[in-house]
Parts: sequence; C-alpha cells; structure tokens
Amino acid sequence: MATATIEAPAIYSGRFHADGRAVTVTPELLALHRRCGGGEGDPIALPGLPSLIRRAVALSMPLSAPVLLADGPNNVTYWARVIPDGEEADLQLFDWNGTGGAMEHALEGAVREQDFLRASADWLWEADASLCFTSLSETVTAVFGQPAAILVGRPMAALLWPFPATADGDTDFRSSADPAEWFSNRIVEVKDHAPARFYRLNARPVFDGEELAGFRGTAVEVERPVAPPAASKTRAAPSPMAEGEAEPDGAFPMTDVLRAPLEKITRQAEAIRSQSFGHLKSVYTDYAGDITTAARHLRTLIDDVFDVAAIESGTVSLLIENVDLTTLAEEARAIVSQRAAASGSSIIWRSPPVSVIVRADRGRALQILINLIQNAVKFAGDAGPVRLALEVGEGEARISVDDQGGGVAEADRERVFTKFERLRQNAEGSGLGLYISRALARALGGDILVTESPESGARFTLRLPRA
Repeated sequence: MATATIEAPAIYSGRFHADGRAVTVTPELLALHRRCGGGEGDPIALPGLPSLIRRAVALSMPLSAPVLLADGPNNVTYWARVIPDGEEADLQLFDWNGTGGAMEHALEGAVREQDFLRASADWLWEADASLCFTSLSETVTAVFGQPAAILVGRPMAALLWPFPATADGDTDFRSSADPAEWFSNRIVEVKDHAPARFYRLNARPVFDGEELAGFRGTAVEVERPVAPPAASKTRAAPSPMAEGEAEPDGAFPMTDVLRAPLEKITRQAEAIRSQSFGHLKSVYTDYAGDITTAARHLRTLIDDVFDVAAIESGTVSLLIENVDLTTLAEEARAIVSQRAAASGSSIIWRSPPVSVIVRADRGRALQILINLIQNAVKFAGDAGPVRLALEVGEGEARISVDDQGGGVAEADRERVFTKFERLRQNAEGSGLGLYISRALARALGGDILVTESPESGARFTLRLPRA
C-alpha cells in the first residue's frame, strides 16, 4: 500500500498504552485532555481516541479518523493519526481547520480510505485472484481458532460460506462477471462454528495491469440472520406451519438492510451516552440517550414486522430442543424487571424446586414470555405486582402471567390476539406482540389463553408440550 505524509505539523502528540493511558504526552495535549474532563492516569478523554488507539494496536496497523470535540465555547475538528508500536502507539493530532481545508488532500485517497475501513473492521484480509487468503490480521485467531499464519494460503471457501447458501450448497463467491461486486456487503457464515457467526465482507479488487491480482478487504461481524443457510445440515427444519412453503425471495437481504444500520446506530449512541470514548457535555449524552431509545423502538417494530411476514408466509424456522422452562422464566423476569421497577411495579416469581422441561425453541419461547411479562407491566402500571406461576399438567407445562390492571373483557379475549389490535387506543406498541406470541406458541405445539386473574386483572397462560 502506498505511504502518505501530512506536511502540516502535529499540534498535539503523545505516546499511549493500548488502553489509552498516556506513556508520554506534550504539555499541550495534557492540557487538552484535562479540558475534556480527563484526570491523571485516566485514558485520554478526547472522544473516540481510546477506541482508535486500542484498535490500531490490536490490528498492528496505522489508523486515522477525524475527532470532533467541544473545546471551550467552540466545536473543534482534529485529524488523528495513530501509529502502533508493539503494545503502545504514537498519536498525532492535526488541526483540520488550521490547514486551510487542505487536510483531506494531505492523505492520498487510497490511504485515507483504508484507514477508515480499518477503523470499523473486526478483521482485515487479502486474497489472490483464486480467492485464497494471502494475508489476515491477527484478530482472526478468535474467529477461526487458528493463528493467521496457519490460515494464509487456504481457500476462502474452506473457512466461509456465502449466506444465504444456494440450493445445491455452492460456495463460489464469484457472483457476477464484475469482481467489484463479489465482496460488496457480502454476508458470510463461519464454517463449523458453534454458535454461528456471521460477517459482512467488503473488498476492492486489485489489478496488475488489466489482470485481476486479488482483493483487499474488511470483515465486520453482524447479528445472526433470520433465516438459516439452505445448505446447513445442523439447523432445525422449518416448523410444521412452514411445510410445503417456500421462503419469500429477498427476505434476508431486506432484514439485514434494515437491522444492521440500526444495530450500529444503537451501539454508537450507547457508547456516546456512556461516555466510552471520553468525557462529553451532558447535552450530547442526553441526545445520545434519545437516539438509543428511538433506535431500539424502531428495531422492535422491524422485528415484529418480519416476524409477521415469516408467520404468514410459513417460513418460521424453529430449533426444537429440551428447554428448562423454570430457567427460562427466571431469565424473562430478570430482563423485564428493570422496566417494571421504573414503572413502579415489580415481578413476583417463586421458582419451583425442580426443573420443568418442555420441547420448544428456546429463543422463541423466551420471546413469548418477555412479551407477556412486558404487557402485564405496561397495563398494570403501579397498580400492583405482576405474578408468574408455573404449573405442570398431563403432557404439558403452563406458565401464567397475572397483572392487576383493568383486565380483558370476555368478549375481547380472542380479539386481543388479532393483528394490530390495541384495546386501549392510547396504548404503546404496534399491536403485533400478542398476535406474534400466539402464532409462535401454536407453532411450538402449544397455545396462549387469556382469562381473569384473581386480582381482577388479566391472566395470560402460555402452554407448551412437556419433554
């Protein structure tokens, strides 16, 4: 890769440990650190720099990024360059504005692009024209369980498969005649890894004259996709409700397109809110908190919409196994307990002395329980605690969720499971939660019923088949 220099002198510089704590710094950088709220012995307080230093050391590669901070009454932008040296790194900060706008041109385009890519990548890779790895960053050891030096030379198809897989299990990454399209937001799954791990690959083709020489690219981990690869033999088959049905074309790409950016927004906003990158004014952390809340709400809505699409197209995939319903109820209670406390309520759950094992998809069963408990907390408010109880019957287990809210009239006890139905017009939510929960429960061989609770509120009971 070509080298580049910045002719403008660095106005701040220092040497740092991988965790962002200073080894040596200039007095000017120390003063800036203190103005940003940093104390003696703290990681550098400038937003984003601890993360940039940590990643540069981990990848053993120089990284660059802009740094925006509030310095006194002004917002100031710097260009940060981190050059790793073993377990330490040298930091240089350049005045972006003080160079008359020339900073962007001081770095050659290819170098600038690579720095930005590296700063967001989980690992880096290079491959030759035959798609065999020629270089891998050391961080792949945690992904593949082998050092990068051993993996170099192996075909990409021996370690990764495209997602979603083709019907015949083809693992060829050559998706078109144009090499520039082969690794453009390409989703792959790590082979033979439990639990499954998925990455988004991006790469630029490298040419030797007019001949394709290979690729230089990045890999960023993404959440587990909704639909499993067709070629995978370790996944469960679709539930009986999906038999004979085909998965709708384009279902996975759309879910990924919508979910992945929201995940990134949520992570970054949460990091800003918690000041993980350094001290910030409260107005910025408050904005970040609002962004996090809105992104999570939108993510929930997207999840609901795609769950409905999967249910109605018969493409819900379920991994049926033995599940400890006692443990699952405790997990659901713990997840919702903070929200209950914030609304002035509580969740009472007395765990039975023995485990109750059911046949279910663990993730979907947990999803159902969380939804039922959240609804109870939402509609009961501060009227009283939400109570969970577990009973065992012939061939089935029943877990009930009781609230002390207004209850559900007998005439509405089926209508409440209708799509987009909200009995209270001012109620939060999309009106999809109970529709999805009952459909999933029935796909698991169970059901959800609603009756009156002893406290005159509502009782929702999840029934699942015992193992």
